[in-house]
Amino acid sequence: MKCSQLWKKICESNDGNVGFMLMRLFIGAMFIMHGYGKVFGGLEGFTGYVGKMGVPLFSVLAPVAAFAEFGGGILLVLGLLTRVVSFLLVCDMCVAFFVAHATAPFHVKELALAYLFVCLMFFFKGAGKYSLDHLIQSSSCKNDALENDTSQAKQ
Repeated sequence: MKCSQLWKKICESNDGNVGFMLMRLFIGAMFIMHGYGKVFGGLEGFTGYVGKMGVPLFSVLAPVAAFAEFGGGILLVLGLLTRVVSFLLVCDMCVAFFVAHATAPFHVKELALAYLFVCLMFFFKGAGKYSLDHLIQSSSCKNDALENDTSQAKQ
């Protein structure tokens, strides 16, 4: 199949899973870049910043947030553990929007709000068909069906 034919097939498709995949890849990549600087470029500084905001248990929660962004971004790109990761990122973005940028003008904190709602969508809808979550789930369902068929045949 030629590239133009493939592109036409994708564009004419009513399959929303392509959109889920593209959104997951983009948002995942953004979280990877956002978390990378916190994890590898200054975790101590980020932890201090979170502590100055008055967040309780900041010495634990700041590294959790940094690794949630970096590691969660990787897992989003893969479409693995999407709902769990999305929940952690929703929590992270709530803190970013309502605490870290609470007094900032809206144009400063709107990105955190956008991330929050995209992650909410993944939390409720999952990763979509083109993900490791879907591959694992469909593989598990096939194994369950095979076991059921085998046990019924023995009876």
